[in-house]
Amino acid sequence: MPETDPPSPITVDAAPLDAPDARIRAAARIYRAARAGAGVSARVSEDVGDLPAMLDAIGLATDGPAPDVTFMRGDSTGGARADAPPPGEPVRVAMAGCGVVGGALADLLAAFPETFRLTDVLVRDRDKPRPAGASRARFVTDPDAVFDADPEIVVDVLSVGPVGHDLTAAALRAGVCVVTANKQAIAEDLVALRAAATRSGAAFDYDAAVGGGTPIVDLLGRCGDGIVSIEAVLNGTVNYILEALAGGASFGEAVAVAQKAGFAEADPTADLSGADAVAKARILAVEAFGEPLVGAPACEAFDAPRREAVLAAPGRWRQMTRIEAGPDGPEARVAFERVAPDHPFAALEGERNAARVTVRSGATASVEGRGAGPTPTAHSLLAGLLDVADILAARR
Repeated sequence: MPETDPPSPITVDAAPLDAPDARIRAAARIYRAARAGAGVSARVSEDVGDLPAMLDAIGLATDGPAPDVTFMRGDSTGGARADAPPPGEPVRVAMAGCGVVGGALADLLAAFPETFRLTDVLVRDRDKPRPAGASRARFVTDPDAVFDADPEIVVDVLSVGPVGHDLTAAALRAGVCVVTANKQAIAEDLVALRAAATRSGAAFDYDAAVGGGTPIVDLLGRCGDGIVSIEAVLNGTVNYILEALAGGASFGEAVAVAQKAGFAEADPTADLSGADAVAKARILAVEAFGEPLVGAPACEAFDAPRREAVLAAPGRWRQMTRIEAGPDGPEARVAFERVAPDHPFAALEGERNAARVTVRSGATASVEGRGAGPTPTAHSLLAGLLDVADILAARR
């Protein structure tokens, strides 16, 4: 929390690292600890192999002047691990969607066979090739069939809102926990969905819906109820395009590369119109202030006139989202700004997202990370699943 001393670094036992699945589990432990807002010291007893590269893909730095993760040599402590399986049978998980992010998550879950069992996966086409991690799941096309195996957690990685909303609402009403990255499904109705979770006792984790691997929702939770304003870069695709334009690429080239890298959808309209940032602003407003935004946020689209203005005035441009407490409730706006070289967001590269939160005392707290792409989003979902698995284990 910004009004207190920063949390002490967390030591994570990352050993052993003798197999790909072991390194996946180590990366998950490290990222999960990093979401708590402190630096991480990872204890290793051997060569770290490709673990630094895996952490970089998630968005955690292992070198430079202020790394997120440092490695320390030492024997395993033998203590409990952050990914220890809950007692009894693996947690039953159903998943809605199996595209780029869903496929990445399915492969991650395969590294935790004692913790999770993927039961049913909702898809449009059952005959489409799927990732190896989902090979034992049953593929269904009827949303209601997701509940056939009595899942304990439903994960929503759909790219469309209405189906995801109805599925999330039904799960929470029934007391089934939900972990979601589907911002469009929850942004307009988050207050009611949170209330449904409270009534049924279901855990509801939506950190991955905002910022990909950047734990902005977690940051707001640590700041408590003293938040007065949020300043953020919330769309990794737009930030990537802005950086590419500054480097001399054409707009078409920048969009195409963003799509190939998995940062942008085949149809990038939500990113370019500002709808993506607006949906995330709605979620953050409820998380920070406990109530929805007052009215529709003012939103500037990344249209041809705006692109021409950006190209005509070189510098560090950012799509800035600002949320603040207003006289009648939280207010938000999304607009393009040319930031000064010493601005905290000026150095954001590629698809990275960031947020800076100000509390009543005037103190600030910040977070930065990869804001788009299958790997950071899948790891954010996995961290939420591990958190929920701990809650379920405590109830057994």
